[in-house]
Amino acid sequence: ISVSLDLRLPKKLEKEMKSHNKIPHFVSINKKMEENSQFKAKEMAELGCSYVPMATYSVSKLKKMKVVVDIHPPYTAMQKMMDITIRRLDGDSAELVASVSQGSRQNIVKRMTLDKSKMHELKNAKQSDQSEIGNPGEAPFLTCLSSNFMSLIVKLEKGTD
Repeated sequence: ISVSLDLRLPKKLEKEMKSHNKIPHFVSINKKMEENSQFKAKEMAELGCSYVPMATYSVSKLKKMKVVVDIHPPYTAMQKMMDITIRRLDGDSAELVASVSQGSRQNIVKRMTLDKSKMHELKNAKQSDQSEIGNPGEAPFLTCLSSNFMSLIVKLEKGTD
């Protein structure tokens, strides 16, 4: 696995392929990553770190993107100051953390984990289906447009957001 984090071939094989004008796509990707990034996947893995795709959006942006349809009470009053951080976790699950910023202070108001079955439900929903998101056994925190939520998750995983 650590070899695959380098995205390169062994020198002998790379030299042989260059002589035949055949260079795998991942080799050029690795070259671009090395030129444009401080991030070294292999070094991070050696330190015990892992890649967790995540992004933070304001609720108003998520509504404009038609990802979030509604924030449920009692959190409705806070939505203008609210950000939602979406983290893609291992095992086909995700975490949403809603926080409110006031000046330099930031307070987490809700943390939700979407398990594998909830992610499966969102993934298999029809284009116009809405889903309520919250923790099991609690009132829902928000309503989302399932297809747009999953599109956002895919963009997050691919790093194209």
